[in-house]
Amino acid sequence: PYFRYKGELTVENGMIYRNNSCVIPSTLRKTVLEKIHYSHLGYNKCVKLAQESVFWPTIKNEIKQMIDGCHICQRYAPSQPPEPLRTHEIPGLPWAKIGCDLFEWQGTHYLIAVDYYSKYVEVEKLNNIVSSHHIIKIFKSMFARFGVPQQVVSDGETQFTSREFANFSKQWQFKHIVASPTHSQSNGMAERHVQTAGNLVKKAIEDKKDLYLALLQLRNTPIFGTISPCEILMSRAARNLLLPVKCNKLKPHIINSTEYRRHIRHNQGRQSYYYNFKRGARELPPVKPNTKVLVQL
Repeated sequence: PYFRYKGELTVENGMIYRNNSCVIPSTLRKTVLEKIHYSHLGYNKCVKLAQESVFWPTIKNEIKQMIDGCHICQRYAPSQPPEPLRTHEIPGLPWAKIGCDLFEWQGTHYLIAVDYYSKYVEVEKLNNIVSSHHIIKIFKSMFARFGVPQQVVSDGETQFTSREFANFSKQWQFKHIVASPTHSQSNGMAERHVQTAGNLVKKAIEDKKDLYLALLQLRNTPIFGTISPCEILMSRAARNLLLPVKCNKLKPHIINSTEYRRHIRHNQGRQSYYYNFKRGARELPPVKPNTKVLVQL
């Protein structure tokens, strides 16, 4: 293993050196590693410290293994950086895939649903009834208006993970996907629009405005050129009491789906870039089965 370093090795006072670093025999390496890691410094600092005085061919790998296996270092290690944002595949049709969430404001619970394709938002007031049974009734009413989606994405609230909701998804023939409740970016596209709708509810209540007029305005607000979620979902604008709407916008008209999908992909790419850059996201190595891990609470 030392052949590649033969031009750098010297002998002084019976000791072998590589440049200014003493070459450590295999029998002493464990002891030397413990001394290098005495202060529980991180990998880069341990390597720099070792380079000042000791050497053997595999020292960097062994330092890494030692730190990875140090229980104290792992306990006080910073959180893993987030993984890159995973953007959802663009649905082929409006209302084919919806994301939903529950939130509470001033003692009242709300169910929010957003169409992944059109960004059309539905908000339903739950009052204090937040059972699976009540939420299923709301979904049935919603699906009766817009049709049954192929997929419903939710966080891991018990109302969505109950057996009753599982039976509902089976009977109504849609796939229920549970996103991580602690990592909302896994439900990325919907999360931003759910947050927008949640803020709209809070502001409307605080300003004593009509929540449903505010929702109507949100649905009529353009997101693609002059095209609104209402037009993308229903091929027409909805009559708005707050602002005048041209009659031709109220008539059914064709939306250029190819251009719109290109617009969505562009927005997804931009969103992923800024998310990954801001949070220092990077791909994490896969965890093998039966690997012991520490969980940060």
